[in-house]
Amino acid sequence: MASKMDAILLGHSPEALLLSDWSTEGWNVATLIENSTRQDNRLQQIKEEIKSLEKAKLKEEVVARRQRKLLSRHARQKFLEESGLREAELLQELHRERIAERKKIKHRENCNENLCKLNLEFDHRDENFHLQIVVGREKDTVKGKMEEQVMKGPEQVKG
Repeated sequence: MASKMDAILLGHSPEALLLSDWSTEGWNVATLIENSTRQDNRLQQIKEEIKSLEKAKLKEEVVARRQRKLLSRHARQKFLEESGLREAELLQELHRERIAERKKIKHRENCNENLCKLNLEFDHRDENFHLQIVVGREKDTVKGKMEEQVMKGPEQVKG
């Protein structure tokens, strides 16, 4: 290759001088194309890495969203189960309270019934007591014997 001075002496144009500078200093067209191709490949590789990172980030977001949905579903299911158990407990408690209330009512009814029976018995004894006083005075009279029959019944009176 010719030197700069040779090019100037031979009458070459300045563009020719520039090309001769490149060729003399190792900047030939093949090297420029190779450098450009490397840069393009490096840019493409960077773009692919960015896309890969974005894709990985999206996958992570999808996984996180699914995980949140799953946790939410589990929490909802647990809440429903606990609510169902609480409802069953409350229903059992209500049932026990109703049974206890029925027993109280039945007991009151029995007490009222017994009280009524006692009152009737008391009234009956009270009547007998008054009749005995009257009959006791007139026991030997016909009227006294008839009252005695009415109070005791015809089978019990022997006379």
